[in-house]
Amino acid sequence: MPTSPERIHVAVYFTEAGERVAAEVELGRVGPDEVKVLPGVVEGWTDVEGLKTLLGRELVVDLLDPVEPSPGERHAHEVIGSAPRSAPDPDSPELQQFRDRSRYTSLVGEQLEVFDAPVAKVDPRIHSVPGQSLEPRPEDAPGAAVYHIHLHAPMTESDRRTFEELGIDLAAYVPPNRYRTRLTRDQYAKVRNLGFVGAVVRHRLAETVTADVLREVRPAPEPDDDPGQQAVPSARERKTFDCVLHRMADRERVVRLIDSFGGATVIESSHLYIRFTALPDARFLAAVGKLPEVRRLDLFTPSTLLNDRARGIVGVDSVGPETPIGLTGAGEIVAIFDSGIFRDHPDLIDCVESVEAIPEATEDDQVGHGTHVAGTIAGSGAASNGRIRGMAPGARLVIFGVVSPDGRVLTPANWAPLLEKAVAKGAKVVNLSIGQSVSSDYDFGSLSVDEFVHAHPDVLVVVSAGNEGTAPMGYVGFRTICSPATAKNVLTVGASCTDRSDVQKTWRQYRPDRFGVDPCSEEFMAGDPDFPAAFSSRGPTDFNSIKPDLMAPGTYVLSTKVQEARIPFWDPPYAEDEHYAYLGGTSMAAPVVTGAAVIVREYLRTLCGNPTPSAALLKAILIAATRRTPPRKLPEDMVQAIGFPDFDQGFGRLDLATVLPGARNASPRRRLEFVDWGNDSLEALSSRPKDAPGQPVRHGRTYLVEVAENATEPLRVVLVWTDWPSAGVQNNLHLDLVGPGQTKVYGNPEHRYRRTALDNLLQRYPKQGFDGVAMIDKNNNVEQIVLAEPRPGVHSIFVKAENTPFPPQGYALCVVGELASGLEPVA
Repeated sequence: MPTSPERIHVAVYFTEAGERVAAEVELGRVGPDEVKVLPGVVEGWTDVEGLKTLLGRELVVDLLDPVEPSPGERHAHEVIGSAPRSAPDPDSPELQQFRDRSRYTSLVGEQLEVFDAPVAKVDPRIHSVPGQSLEPRPEDAPGAAVYHIHLHAPMTESDRRTFEELGIDLAAYVPPNRYRTRLTRDQYAKVRNLGFVGAVVRHRLAETVTADVLREVRPAPEPDDDPGQQAVPSARERKTFDCVLHRMADRERVVRLIDSFGGATVIESSHLYIRFTALPDARFLAAVGKLPEVRRLDLFTPSTLLNDRARGIVGVDSVGPETPIGLTGAGEIVAIFDSGIFRDHPDLIDCVESVEAIPEATEDDQVGHGTHVAGTIAGSGAASNGRIRGMAPGARLVIFGVVSPDGRVLTPANWAPLLEKAVAKGAKVVNLSIGQSVSSDYDFGSLSVDEFVHAHPDVLVVVSAGNEGTAPMGYVGFRTICSPATAKNVLTVGASCTDRSDVQKTWRQYRPDRFGVDPCSEEFMAGDPDFPAAFSSRGPTDFNSIKPDLMAPGTYVLSTKVQEARIPFWDPPYAEDEHYAYLGGTSMAAPVVTGAAVIVREYLRTLCGNPTPSAALLKAILIAATRRTPPRKLPEDMVQAIGFPDFDQGFGRLDLATVLPGARNASPRRRLEFVDWGNDSLEALSSRPKDAPGQPVRHGRTYLVEVAENATEPLRVVLVWTDWPSAGVQNNLHLDLVGPGQTKVYGNPEHRYRRTALDNLLQRYPKQGFDGVAMIDKNNNVEQIVLAEPRPGVHSIFVKAENTPFPPQGYALCVVGELASGLEPVA
């Protein structure tokens, strides 16, 4: 077992001078000449005894060097499983064989050409990168290529300015301290000599091609193969592939190269995205994957179309028109991308603002899915005398048909141009009850939606998690979130059961092929609104983030019906009125949350004086408005490995009655307090900043809020930020809270899955008293703290920039409870 004095490289975050001094003293004890003091953080070296001292003072401590996974983390990873679509093993025989196929391809001018025998001289732009060339000598480096720059420690403002002076644009951050960028030969030589840089490594094919592509390709025959043993793929076997580029400036050239190959056809290109069809020829695909302009190559998976009771379950009735608060969604515009709409339905005839369809799709709903979704959001209830209404019957709808007459879902490689159409029509909330089965992978679709939200931070995109749940072991498995639901900046919705007592159908009766094993098989599809639906896709994502974010009713949802719909509605038919039908799925849960988001947005505009609430603020309030439900039946080691939030319910089941002041049965002392800072605000945060003249930069902010005497409602604190678009959290913020006479609580304190390197380190010392040490959450851009029984008095809330490679970073912070004060910033 390791013993002290193991040297441990740490960052200690502080909010006041006393904490800074304590950190300097302790780090100076082990490495007196290696202490670095930066705004908000002290970096240096300590040992196990030093860790005990720092953590005992409740300082926020993080490791700066990677640590081998502990047995506990390895076991957690085993029970949850790895992402099946993740990048292949760089040393796998399949990848090596695929890499070798580029020897059959040459770049002739602006054309890719494939040969029956290896080509002696291959253009260096598509040649394999051998292991010894991953860190070439500067004189041997290519004229320009993509590299990963590894730093010794988190980037400082001085480091960032050094890169800017060299003309280097950092494209993405990969934890813990790696950055992807394009370097010229001259830049490469200079970066290698920077003192804060540890290594500069070429971007490899293993980081470009996905495992799905390797599974799909047919190897081309070697020269001595028997031609009769390897049939040429037929035209019926053409596949669709997606690739994303490092730079938008290279798109036209890559399109020309792909189109130049016989049998390949580009069908869509925009921004960084190209979609093309081709035979699954290993030679051609290897050549495309090795183009230096290409960042990732993947197999395209077609998308699928993934309320009388729901209003009450999610608390909309508690703030509806029959209550003093009287919210209906009036003045809000919602965009729906789905199968079109049945415009003549009595419940929808007055709420549809516009209808249009993308090429090859139809405006008129022949499937029935889009009309059901629209009714759940904004149906007026006209056909039922107001009894069966949508969540926000005062809202207006802009409809976009994305389904062909034969039922194909025509989702784009890049969602941004479609979502821009919604913005042009005034929509600030978007519903996407659509998804591609990607096994929780952060694919092109999710990236493009994250890019859109980052560019339009006032637009909330609500996405259904997917219906990929299966229970071969008697419990529903993990890593089944669809795309674009794996996006960080959207609100991902899972499905819970409804509270109907008149349905006695089990999951085995619904789908015996997916839910035929106990205990899942005997559980009921309705009756318990706190129980996750078995079909609902589970997290985590491939970068271990919490998904879904929350859940809402998704079984036996009653909503507007298209009479001649292609979709099979759920049994039993709704006999009381032919205008309505039952459906289920996360597609039905998402519009429940979309409607609730519209209600929250109306509340913020009309009652809080916030005309332009951000998507982050809406998401924060909706997550605050969740009820934690009991964990489902899982093996105990899984429950312990995950904690809460979990990968079934996320942060819980939505219930607006728990958060909005003025809701029916709410305490008269309940207050909803918030701040909402954009990236362009002076309140936006930067880690390790260096002030420019006249432009102070914040590395953290402290807020004070007072809980009233004899408070009976919980204190809920939620931090959300719209993160830089790329896989994994790029700009990481940290939330913690200290109540009167209480210890410090970190954001997501009970979530244990793959927290930090510090957790792995501390597990090496089981007898040192480290049990229960709080850990920073680096995997999520949502952090929540809930005090079920808050003490009266002033509570301090801290928001810190832990690491922000792409500063500055805005955020939304909301606080709900029985409060005696507002949310007051400390100067």
